[in-house]
Amino acid sequence: VKAAISAPIRYSLIANRYCCYPDWLNIKLRQNKDGSVSVKKTLNVDNLSVAAGKYIDFIVSRVAGANNDSVFVYENGVYSPYNDNQIDELIRRFIPQGMSRSALIRDVRSLLLCSAGRVVPYEEINASERYINLKNGIYDLKEDKLIPHTPKLISTIQLNCGYDENAEAPTFERYIGELCTDDEGNIDQSEIDLLQE
Repeated sequence: VKAAISAPIRYSLIANRYCCYPDWLNIKLRQNKDGSVSVKKTLNVDNLSVAAGKYIDFIVSRVAGANNDSVFVYENGVYSPYNDNQIDELIRRFIPQGMSRSALIRDVRSLLLCSAGRVVPYEEINASERYINLKNGIYDLKEDKLIPHTPKLISTIQLNCGYDENAEAPTFERYIGELCTDDEGNIDQSEIDLLQE
C-alpha cells in the first residue's frame, strides 16, 4: 500500500533537503496548486566570489604602470601562475552541475580578483633572501632550520629537492675545501663562510 504524503509535509521535506546549501546558492521553493513543489536555484555572484576567496589562496601581481595583472594560485607550497581558464575551473568547482554559465563565471572571476588584500606589488614577489622554498618546506637561512610551507611567504620559485639535515655531500665539501685552501694547504674557514652567504 502506497502512503499518500500531504502537500504541506512534502513541501517541508523538500525545504529540509535544501536547508544546508551554501549561502551563494539561493533556493526558492514554491508549492503549486496541484500540491507539487517547484524548486528554483539561483547563484549569488557576490557571495560566491567571497566564498571562493576563502578557499582559494591566490595573489594578484601588479606591475606599476602596466595594464595587465598576473594571477598566482598557491598550491603545494608555491604560487603558480594561472590564466583565466584555470581560474574559471577553480570557480566552477563551487557551482552546482547544470548552473555554470560563462558570463556568471566571468563575473565571479572579476569580483574575486578585485578582492582587497590580494594585490601584491611585483617587487614583493620572491623578495625575501632569508628563505629557500623546497619541496618539503621552507629553509630559513637565519634560523638554520626547515619550517612548514605557508602562503604568507610569497614565493613563485620552489627548488625541486627537499631538505635533509642528515645529508652528507663529500664531493661538494671536497670541492669547497679546494676552493678555499690557501697556498700552504690550509682551509680558510672565512672564505667558506663567505661562499655560504
